[in-house]
Amino acid sequence: MTIIDIQPPSDVYDTFGRLNYKPWYALAEFIDNSTQNAFDHERMLRGRIGPDRPLVHVRVTHDANSITVTDDAHGMNIEEFTRAMRLNMRPPDRTGRSEFGMGLKTAACWFGRRWTLTSSRLGDPVEYSVTFDLEEFVRSRPTTLEVKVRAVPADTHGTILEIAALRNRIYGRQIEVLKKSITSMYRSDLTSGRVVIDINRERLAWAEPPLHTETLPDGSTSTWRKPMSVDVVDPHTEIVHAVHGWVGIRDVMSRKENGFALLRRGRLIIGGYDAGWRPGEIFGQVGSARWGRLTGELHCDSFPVNFSKDGFSWDSGLEEALIDALAPHVSEYRQKADNIRRGDREVTPKDLDQATREIEDRYAAGDLVRDLARMETPVPRAVDPAADAQLRSTLIQQSDGPSELRVPLPGGGHLLARLFLQSDRPGDDWMTPSFAKADEVDVFLNTAHPYVAAVSKDERSLHIVIQFALATALAEKRARYVGGETIRPDDIRMHLDTFLRHAAPV
Repeated sequence: MTIIDIQPPSDVYDTFGRLNYKPWYALAEFIDNSTQNAFDHERMLRGRIGPDRPLVHVRVTHDANSITVTDDAHGMNIEEFTRAMRLNMRPPDRTGRSEFGMGLKTAACWFGRRWTLTSSRLGDPVEYSVTFDLEEFVRSRPTTLEVKVRAVPADTHGTILEIAALRNRIYGRQIEVLKKSITSMYRSDLTSGRVVIDINRERLAWAEPPLHTETLPDGSTSTWRKPMSVDVVDPHTEIVHAVHGWVGIRDVMSRKENGFALLRRGRLIIGGYDAGWRPGEIFGQVGSARWGRLTGELHCDSFPVNFSKDGFSWDSGLEEALIDALAPHVSEYRQKADNIRRGDREVTPKDLDQATREIEDRYAAGDLVRDLARMETPVPRAVDPAADAQLRSTLIQQSDGPSELRVPLPGGGHLLARLFLQSDRPGDDWMTPSFAKADEVDVFLNTAHPYVAAVSKDERSLHIVIQFALATALAEKRARYVGGETIRPDDIRMHLDTFLRHAAPV
């Protein structure tokens, strides 16, 4: 038996459950430890497994009650195990992914109230195991931990973390987001072949998005992707940071996989699935062709990172300095992304027939009759988010944007319209208007709505949906202004025609 001193007081650990983690960033703390342990001892591991196999295999399993993370990295001896269990004991080498001596404890306590860490080091015939029970810790406030020690074969190596009594579970839509986010975070490791990651027995694999390729006059092809290398000067510290990577243009627009991914020491910090770094100075308005097509990777290896490694410590002007440094290198790509157009053709009677047959079949196969019957029964009027401060705040927090436009009005003046994009509320209406003020209208376009999601897979279709949503909200706003509480059925249709007519491209 071995005793570990865990000062400061053990009740500090219980506060970690209130950290603002996302599940994928919490899980990444464990994968960081596994991969860095393997990288630090690659020569020893290669001597055992050979040159052709992956260096480390990380397996994650989870259900409603538990989370387990297992690796076959080099493992820990008693000195490393002690350091892993104590708060704020930084590793001797802080140039890798393990830097602050906090991640294991904070993430494990965030996930669950009871967890067990077990590890054995290659060449050391000893296994160490310790259990954290947070409820017992809060009650008795111990200052030491008992480590169980047992003999194992000397060629045993790796670490197992088992978390139970979960207080933050991985469930529902989070499961798919978790897989995509972890895949994006460790894209460099996965594509190198050095690291294998499984989540619930599903092997993760990273693939770059297809990029826009065009045929040149001489018949050759050119893909819109180029390397970049810039120096970024932190205006607060005057430290010069070397940033390298690439910028590209997606072949198909996306609102979840566009933007820049910002990596540090081979692991993503900002960006990834549904979280791309998209500064307005470079990407323009939300929903624009440029916003949906620009993509790339930037390796910011010397940028200071926060202790949970889900963001950079760059509030003193470093982010703005990065934007300024990138701008001249991406100007050509911004312009190209704005101007990509797909082939146009005339609409024919055959198109009309095909479209009407398709929609007729969908109406017949679905529950349209049921839903229409529901609407024949008087129901409460839809709540304007402007009348419910909490609803409005929730909608704004869960949306991207806004993008703003000013609509000229008869007699002078303007109507301010703000467009927000939602992606996490598939059960909501396709578009929710809000009339907070007499001269304003907010439009929440729900891109998770089945119809909107299905028809907005490229930039032209998305632009049409955006224009139609704006025109619909503006038509309702003007119909209310003209008709007051009494709005004729054709008022909105007439106003909608006017707004759409003037929104049509020349």
